[in-house]
Amino acid sequence: MHQPYYKNDREHTYFMPWVRLHAVKDYYDMLMIAREEKVKVSFNLTPVLLEQIKDYTQNSAKEIQNEIVLKDTSILNEEEKTYVLSNFFHVNHRAISESFRYSQLYKKRQLLKSSEGITSSSGFTTQDIRDIQILFNLAWLGEYTKRKDEEIKTLIIKERNFTEQDKKSIYNKQMEIMRRIIPLYKEAFAEKTIEISTSPFYHPILPLLIDTNIASVCSPNIKLPSRFTHPEDARKQIKEGKIFVEKLMDKEIQGLWPSEGSVSDETLNMAAQEGFNFVMTGDVILKNTSPSATPYRCYKYKDLPLYIFFRDTELSDKIGFTYAQMDEKKAVEDFINTIKRKTADIDNPIVSIILDGENAWEYYRKNGYPFLKLLYQKLNKDNDIILTTPSQYLQEHKDEILSLNNDIWPGSWINANFKVWIGDEEDNKSWELLKKTKEDLKETSKQSEKEIYIAEGSDWNWWYGLEHSSQQDLLFDNLYRVHLKNAYLFSSKTPPSILGEPIKKLRTFIEPQKKPTAFITPTIDGKITSYYEWLGAGEYEDIPLTMHPSTRIIKKMYWCFDEQFLYLRIDCSCNLEEKTLKITLTDDQTHRIIIEENKVIVLHYSKENKPISKGKEGIKACVGETIEIGIERKSFNLKEREIITFFAEIRNKDEQTEERFPRWGYIQIIIPDSELERKNWIV
Repeated sequence: MHQPYYKNDREHTYFMPWVRLHAVKDYYDMLMIAREEKVKVSFNLTPVLLEQIKDYTQNSAKEIQNEIVLKDTSILNEEEKTYVLSNFFHVNHRAISESFRYSQLYKKRQLLKSSEGITSSSGFTTQDIRDIQILFNLAWLGEYTKRKDEEIKTLIIKERNFTEQDKKSIYNKQMEIMRRIIPLYKEAFAEKTIEISTSPFYHPILPLLIDTNIASVCSPNIKLPSRFTHPEDARKQIKEGKIFVEKLMDKEIQGLWPSEGSVSDETLNMAAQEGFNFVMTGDVILKNTSPSATPYRCYKYKDLPLYIFFRDTELSDKIGFTYAQMDEKKAVEDFINTIKRKTADIDNPIVSIILDGENAWEYYRKNGYPFLKLLYQKLNKDNDIILTTPSQYLQEHKDEILSLNNDIWPGSWINANFKVWIGDEEDNKSWELLKKTKEDLKETSKQSEKEIYIAEGSDWNWWYGLEHSSQQDLLFDNLYRVHLKNAYLFSSKTPPSILGEPIKKLRTFIEPQKKPTAFITPTIDGKITSYYEWLGAGEYEDIPLTMHPSTRIIKKMYWCFDEQFLYLRIDCSCNLEEKTLKITLTDDQTHRIIIEENKVIVLHYSKENKPISKGKEGIKACVGETIEIGIERKSFNLKEREIITFFAEIRNKDEQTEERFPRWGYIQIIIPDSELERKNWIV
């Protein structure tokens, strides 16, 4: 469970609300459901998250979004009203659809939306704006609270015509829940019903902090920035994180989840030296370290007093990505059967299920409450499965632990490399700025040092480069540079002017050469069945940059709609042998369609761009003379009049982007309503 540092300490203000919203929806609910069902669950709480929860509850921290909520709606100015319309629908559409009033206001808001976003509050009354604020905050409450709290139940039933007092009530309820979180985790940890592990303080990628050149070990062809090597910072982030969480929990923390499961030999040595007893990482790391080793055992690392648990990717991803689309009973049955099938031939297996504790649940029915309750009940009753925690396992099964004497493969749990955080032009620029700040501020104040540690966190580079994108790209870019600027200002030095320039390239919206003029239902068979099949579709073709013939693989893209599907057609100059086509589609969330050797994978990401579901639901595709794809609008939550953007990439077998289409920016389209053909009717 983790959130980056959203606060500007010089202004004492939180730029984004995600700590508060995930706290009341997920951090509280996840613990209460586990306690209700009396199950052994391990929670990894990052120090930077706990620091912010503590700040909210002890220091009455200001937050931009809450400042507007707490202001009387009748005196909001036009800018504040458009802010509400732009930001108070950032919740999974499942939650919006559960309320008739919220759905009604969402549809009304969509009618205002243009390519520039929301530019006015025209047509929205003061009551509308107030209702949106409260319905948004109700949607961000966990199901446990919605079922148990009488005050919240009353507000949900009321659904409309909320008052200023109702706004204060829900704010007070959020603060009340946030104040409970740390004491409740501390209590459960003391009772030994849960285990708490932690991460380095501000969530840096430790191997890169120790030496960025290590990225070339797992990715030999990667383009790296100037070498950044600060093992002393890595050690301090590990040490201070452990001390901070132990003080809050009043108990020793034995386990370390290195940020994004990122490991190296130097990282593991530091973890052991700083008193950690075990670490966890991905099974992709074990596969590269010792291909014949099974992830279903615990390993002692070399001659150190350090043990490693390896995550089962398939089972973890099924909870994170797949089961939200299934009936709870079938999902739980599949989970238990899969565990037994995969470990049938393993002596004394230990299975580690490790996943994001925040973002998956909003894609489940009732925020995952029915699924988790049933899962815990079935696991508790199953005679073949014992729920345990890492520390308990190490105490009870010392004779079953194997040795791992190989050097560990350096990498993260994402593809066993570090490409998400380094190697792209934007990633490398951020490393260069971080390095310059370190060099300029060799003697710093304590507050300046804190800002540098914050900037070393993994989350900022998550957003740089082509891998990830959302509507909040520029907010994250700005906040990263604010932390670097603050490092200078807290040391009474002038920040360099380059910190005023965005790192994230402005991905401009590309105007297509043609827009769709009619509803069309092409046959998804990988070939052009007739001249008329795509007639009336939208079209975009990159203009050549020189007078020489283009060598680009993607020549042209087409798109069209019927009432159920968005269709894409990609014309290529050659076949895609040993290459991968990746299409990124963004609305309030991000969807990635990956086509490789005629296999199709779909990944869905939250508004914070964290993975939330995976599968092939709602997609049909065929690769032949051309590439044709059908995307079910309902499955992807593509609503009428919603603005979406998309672009395509060709990647090689080393996962490097060889080509982007369009070269820069995004193709922007609007999901049509039933009036499309009438509006485009001509004689």
